[in-house]
Amino acid sequence: MTISCSDAFGLAWLSCFDDVGTMIMGMTADELVELNLSGGPAFADSFSQANCKAYVFRCRAKMDVFQDQQRVRYQVLNAAPVNFALEAQKLISQIKLYS
Repeated sequence: MTISCSDAFGLAWLSCFDDVGTMIMGMTADELVELNLSGGPAFADSFSQANCKAYVFRCRAKMDVFQDQQRVRYQVLNAAPVNFALEAQKLISQIKLYS
């Protein structure tokens, strides 16, 4: 599954595989295929529910050449929902380094 992610610095397209995709979508790929084949609005709703959520991604970047153009491809190694308390503690420790 390829997802579009954005933050304060820009936008990136990330490739996700089974476990990360299951966590983001809240269901397996087989369940998504069943929803798509059923033809109801549940398939589109599942993507709407996964949209605009905050995660912390650990990614791998790889240089790739496609049609004589170099580009960077990003693969998600793991992802987790944002733990705001932990992230705040990290920011506090970074701020303390400046004083």
